Amino acid sequence: MKNSILITLFGLFLTVSFSQTPSFSVYYFDVKQGSQASIAEAYDEFWGNVEFESGGLYLERMDRGNVDGTHRVVRFGELGKWSISEPKTAEDWADFREMTNPHIDKRGPRYSGTVSYTHLRAHETPEHL
Repeated sequence: MKNSILITLFGLFLTVSFSQTPSFSVYYFDVKQGSQASIAEAYDEFWGNVEFESGGLYLERMDRGNVDGTHRVVRFGELGKWSISEPKTAEDWADFREMTNPHIDKRGPRYSGTVSYTHLRAHETPEHL
């Protein structure tokens, strides 16, 4: 009886620990000169009306520091809650690649991981915002 209670508590601890783990994926790429507006428009068209179960998506222009591309996409959310309201089909993805590929010089590395630490609680806002 004692062991089954301990196993149940341990399982509950693991479930709670991983259920709200912030995670992310980052994709770097180089945009052809003069194509930034076209890339932004393609991302707006593809992702503009999507509702994420958690988190969201950023398209960022990189211009300082040691970066692996001129732009990056950051997809973030709770681990295990990455779904979107209306999943994209293979045809949707093919159309998206067809819209973006002419504007991309090269694709860079991709990274995924989880956020190990944040000094803010979910309900707090940084003082500078």
